[in-house]
Amino acid sequence: MAANARLARTCSRRVLLSRLTIFQLFLEYGIAAGRSIEYLRRLWLLFQMASDMQHEHDVSNLSDVFHNLCEVYHDLKIGDDALSDGIKNQTRRNFHHPGQINTNSCRIG
Repeated sequence: MAANARLARTCSRRVLLSRLTIFQLFLEYGIAAGRSIEYLRRLWLLFQMASDMQHEHDVSNLSDVFHNLCEVYHDLKIGDDALSDGIKNQTRRNFHHPGQINTNSCRIG
């Protein structure tokens, strides 16, 4: 039972860290492109629902970016402690002050 709980915890940490990491990259790109927070909120929602759409016209090789990053974390054998540290760091970075974007640091904050 403990092994199953540990496996589930590790998998859920990979999923959370991949989403936080991609969210950070999404914000950095969106802010650099001069997009408004309202536009980014809507686009982030759409991106999460269709994260496998990479190019409008190229549907032959679709992949889910969240899943792909989880696989990278798995392949690199990143441990629970490193995953937890990554989650803490990304959470601090992205959500220091909820509801506002700091355009100087590309964070929600």
